[in-house]
Amino acid sequence: MLTDKEMNDAKIGFKYQHPSDILHEHEDCIRMAYEWLDAQTTIKTKPKHSRALKHIIEKWAGRYISQSDVEIAAYLHPK
Repeated sequence: MLTDKEMNDAKIGFKYQHPSDILHEHEDCIRMAYEWLDAQTTIKTKPKHSRALKHIIEKWAGRYISQSDVEIAAYLHPK
């Protein structure tokens, strides 16, 4: 499980895709995005449907997840 310190350290100096729209409502949102990423298996083909990853994670988590949360989760994830 990610600690608050790990997440806060990752946020410092991170180069977000959209620096003007940085939003982190709660550390648990980063944890949910991280857990979703962790549960995925790697495939060799591209998905048939193009949909923003954050929307897929939001549907799975049942709550709002910001793009910033997904970026930090992906940055912290070892894969």
